[in-house]
Order: sequence, then C-alpha cells, then structure tokens
Amino acid sequence: MAGPKLEDLQTIAFSFYDAVLTQDGWENSLQDLADAFGGSFATFEIIDKKTGSHLQHHDSSDLEIKTEYLSHFLQINPRYAFGFSPSAPRIMHDAQFITEREMNHSEFYVDFLRPHDLKYFLACKAYETTGHIGVFTIQKSRKAKPPSEEDLQAFNQLTPSLARVAASQFEYGQVLSHTRDMESVFEGEEDGVLILDQHGTVKKLNSAADRIVQRNDGVNITSGKLGCSDPASNTMLAKLFFSLSNTPPLAVSEKTLFAQRSSNTLPYQIRIRKCSECRRDLPENSCSFIAFIRDPDRIRELDVMALIDNFRLTPTEASVAKLIAKGKTAREISISLNGALPTIRTHIQRVLQKMGVTRQMDVVRILTRYL
Repeated sequence: MAGPKLEDLQTIAFSFYDAVLTQDGWENSLQDLADAFGGSFATFEIIDKKTGSHLQHHDSSDLEIKTEYLSHFLQINPRYAFGFSPSAPRIMHDAQFITEREMNHSEFYVDFLRPHDLKYFLACKAYETTGHIGVFTIQKSRKAKPPSEEDLQAFNQLTPSLARVAASQFEYGQVLSHTRDMESVFEGEEDGVLILDQHGTVKKLNSAADRIVQRNDGVNITSGKLGCSDPASNTMLAKLFFSLSNTPPLAVSEKTLFAQRSSNTLPYQIRIRKCSECRRDLPENSCSFIAFIRDPDRIRELDVMALIDNFRLTPTEASVAKLIAKGKTAREISISLNGALPTIRTHIQRVLQKMGVTRQMDVVRILTRYL
C-alpha cells in the first residue's frame, strides 16, 4: 500500500495550523492524520520530561481509551523511555526499540493496547527542549502491519509542518492556560478587582467590583476613572496614584486607603498595587495598576480557633481581634463584649504584641487577608 499523497499531507498540515489558531478542531485533524496512514486514531502530547506529566493532550480516540491511558498507562508507556532519549530519531516506530516477543510481555502492550485491538504506532518527535517533548502519534490496530517504508517517507515529509505546529501550540497553549487561570481567579475573587492603565482609567473590572461601583456609595467610576464619593478620600486616592506612579519602574509597590461611605457604614478598603513590569513606554491601554476593593458588607466571620492557633491568642483576645478587623474602636469593643474599657484596652495591646504590630490598622491589614 502506497503512503499518503503530498496534497493530503498539505491539507492535514493546514488543518493543524487552524487548530492552533482557534484551539478547536484538534480531534478532526488528528483523525485525518490517522486515516491518512491507516491508523485507528492519533494523539498530540506535550510532556514534561522531568516529571512525565502531561502539559497538553489532544487525541481522536474514544473516551474509554483516553481515560485508561491518562489515568494509568501513560506512566508505564515504554515508548516514552525511548522517545525521551536525546539520540532517539525524530520519526519513531515500534521496531526501533522493542521486539514482537517483548511486546507480548509488556503490560502496556498486553493490558492496554491488546484489549482495544491496538498494537503498532508511528510517531514524530516534533518538539523538544531540555525540559519538554511534543509528540504526534498514530496508533494502529493489531490487524495493521508495522509502518511501511512509504509511511516513514511520507511522515518525514510532514515533519517540518508538525514541528512548527507543535512549537506554536506549546507557546500559545502556555499563554492560553495562564490567561484562563487568571480569568478564573479574576472572576472568582470575592474582592472587587479593577485593572487600570497608567492614567488610572479602568480597563477591566470583575463582577464584585461592578456591584460596588453600581451602588455609588463611596466608590465610583467617573469619566472612566476610579474615584471616591467622599472628597477627602478622593483627594487621598489621587495622591496615592501619584505616589505609586513615581516609584522606580521595577519596584513592587502597594498602598491602601479607606474610602468613606455616604451610608455611614464601614468604609471600603482600597488597595492599589503598581504592576512590577510597568514602564512609561508601554501602550496606554496596558495594565499599570490593579485595585482591590474590600466590601465590609461581604466580610466573612473570622474563625476564633484559627486566630487562637495562628497568633497564639486567648479566646477573649481572639474575640477582640475580630472586632478590630471590623473597624471597631476600643469603646465599641467594650460595649460589644460587655467588658470594662481599661480591660479591653489591655486586651488590644496584647493582640498588637502577639501579632507583632503597633497599630490597630495593622491588625486590620493582617486579618483581612484571612477574610
């Protein structure tokens, strides 16, 4: 049987380029590859050579095969021991490293491939660095013959295209994975989070931040910029941005203010962080600042036992610390706990000492991280 035609290989290569660009269509492209070489299905894998773990995996097999492979048989695949070797050829197949007799005694071949009527493979080591390997594999059935000379020649013609596809997918996949992780954190964050450019213009905000600014009770977005309803807080915010803008370009800097609310409830805590990689020569729509807004109405209750365990506080001191975190004064704490004011002040001093700070504001700053 003759190998696949050149025009078929070109069509397959272009379909892989589309799969990289759209991050869709991998299954169809891989099955086209398998069909062209008389295979049952095909896979594309990017693997960490040090740990053997998958960074990316695409295939056109059925779910049962994929599940078995990823959950167990990947770890004992003898092909990888061969493929990870620096001296391994770019085009790989079974006859290069294993005999028929050895196949009949290999757990991978006997317990995994044989029940699914699979046996031979043809692979291209398309991407390799000191830490990673990217492999396209065509899996053949037991009824098929080992790869022919025509198969090897045709696969070799396709190799340059597969190499470019694998390198592009590794780089783009890493960026895409990071972006998805960041998006998940961004939307999953209970605090309001806003991305701002170097002029303080809001470029993006999560749903929690959107709820806060829609209330227009202490924090707002006016003419596209983050602002505070209270004039004094707004002036402080402007000074804060100015101060952060003039820190050294590579410095990691953060400042905090409390924005008073017209509803006379607890103020919003706003933390502005300058991005460490910001430079003035970046495009104007780039991220220069990240703002975190903590809504006191959504603060969860601190666990008393967690405070006792983490800061070695007594139960009473833990109760005092919880109220400090809510912005209560010593007098308000004494009323809330029905304790004498001098005694409450003593408890406050002990909380400060045990937490290694000198101001109640520092207690708020530390404990809000636990909220």
